Amino acid sequence: MSYVLGIDLGGQSCKGAIVSDAGEIIARREHPTDNVNGEKILQSIMKVINDLAADAKDKGIEVAAVGIGSPGPLDPHQGVIVATPNLKFERNYPLREKLVGLTGLSVVLENDANVAAYGEAWIGGGRGKKVVVALTLGTGIGGGVIIGDKIFNGAYGLGAELGHIMVEPDGRACNAGHQGCFEAHANAKAIIDWGQELVGPEIENPKQVQERAEAGHAGAILVWNRVGIYLGRALGALIDIFNPDVIVISGKIAKAWKLFEPKMMEEIALRAFSDLAAQAEIRPAVLGEDAGIIGAARLALNAQL
Repeated sequence: MSYVLGIDLGGQSCKGAIVSDAGEIIARREHPTDNVNGEKILQSIMKVINDLAADAKDKGIEVAAVGIGSPGPLDPHQGVIVATPNLKFERNYPLREKLVGLTGLSVVLENDANVAAYGEAWIGGGRGKKVVVALTLGTGIGGGVIIGDKIFNGAYGLGAELGHIMVEPDGRACNAGHQGCFEAHANAKAIIDWGQELVGPEIENPKQVQERAEAGHAGAILVWNRVGIYLGRALGALIDIFNPDVIVISGKIAKAWKLFEPKMMEEIALRAFSDLAAQAEIRPAVLGEDAGIIGAARLALNAQL
């Protein structure tokens, strides 16, 4: 049996695990991300890796490689963080090269949303499917497309930025400075802003809007209807482009599934070709917060083949 490290790097924390070639998590570690500059972030990653290496030694396990999922845009071919608004890496930061030098192991770098999609396609909600689209709804909106067990990321490794599909001409601005993006209309900030407008100024997070909607508050219900409409617009486009077997949706916002699903499905029916929509199953993701770790580990395992 082979073992690798799967690392999920985020703006708040860096999580990692020892993962077997069957997708089993053997040990976990997590440290806060010191999001000051590239070298500080690198040190945060190495704290997780070093702790996991010690766990592996205690268990008599030999680790073969490291897979890491990071917010992008990044170049997986060169192993470089191009520029990401969520982490304070210097532009074109050579993360893979630095990790190889520090660990002496093979290292694979990929977009965090792509590795989460890869994890779901491997042993999660997309297991056994030919074309899997995965979305993660949270502070931002990440997405990944898996075709024939391979990550689709475009000619230069920067593709499948699914959160930046335009869903509302002249709509809300996203963090990347674009107008009307899916991300800006179905992320946590949008839900909080609409919650404060339609529910009350006390709203601080999407969970509160979910709880108010579940209790029957008309304004809160309207917020989730809006989210469902924008989700449906984006998913309709994705269905027409990729003709997926399945679309899996994860993230904390996905916990309000029953609130946004009706409008989402109505909008998909308006936007997508009916035959394609009928072929695409849309479901909540299975792996939760482990998807990124497991997908990154799968990439590392593939690198050893």
